[in-house]
Amino acid sequence: MTGEQFVRDMRPLPDSDLATIRRERAMGYMDGVLDGTVGVRWCPAGHHVAHELGYEAAGQMRRLPPEQLKGSAAELALAVVSKLYPCQKSGAKS
Repeated sequence: MTGEQFVRDMRPLPDSDLATIRRERAMGYMDGVLDGTVGVRWCPAGHHVAHELGYEAAGQMRRLPPEQLKGSAAELALAVVSKLYPCQKSGAKS
């Protein structure tokens, strides 16, 4: 999925079958990306992770230049999420 597709699919639109299917697909995509990278690319470290994280990522991605949105939605979303929930570097003091 590209960033363009993810942003489009996460847009809050009036409910329709197509909008609902696209939103659910994008949310499932985001869940898979997050599940596959937790503890490696982003670390909630006991913090509550809001279920709106997909909307937050899409909102921040929407501000990117169109050329960047042609890239991987996973990489773009992880750039947002890793800033919100950074992992400590090895040897860093807490």
